[in-house]
Amino acid sequence: ALYLPTTVCIGLGTVLVKTLAWIRRDRWAVVRTHSWSNVRLVYKYVAIYHFAWKLDKAYAKLKPPVDAMESLPGSSDVLDKIIKSGPDTYQKKATNRLQIESLLDCVCDLVDSTRRKGNTPMVLDIGAGKALFTRAVYEALDRSVSVIALDSRRPKKESHKTGDMFYDPLTADINVGDKPYTR
Repeated sequence: ALYLPTTVCIGLGTVLVKTLAWIRRDRWAVVRTHSWSNVRLVYKYVAIYHFAWKLDKAYAKLKPPVDAMESLPGSSDVLDKIIKSGPDTYQKKATNRLQIESLLDCVCDLVDSTRRKGNTPMVLDIGAGKALFTRAVYEALDRSVSVIALDSRRPKKESHKTGDMFYDPLTADINVGDKPYTR
């Protein structure tokens, strides 16, 4: 007697299911698009604080950074020696030194793990430029690993036909027992 027709019940059920699916997909749409500005402002603050909470939670899982000066014993001494023997370039900046020292630590760890596995390591620096990092790796590993500095820059002047060999060791400086340094 007071029952709705079957088609109306099916239609209402379909609308209900679609509405619930829409709300589950974007449950904050009603609040975000609300006509009152205060409601939107509260949503904005809640969203910002929720995002900040997620960032803090992710940050708490990270390991603390290693100070670059402590990363590889003697890396700053090696870098000082190379920079003093080379020309006055922008690579001498403190930010570049920190980056080189931290990368040096990573490469030395990789070389050590490769040696422990019984393989012969070789370091290839692609896009070496002036090759300060390549030379630092070569010297930090006591010239016991073959190092290749690869750069495809074409020289613009006749005097630069040898490439950017600013920090490369002189051929006379490489001893008989040293591994090769190739550019």
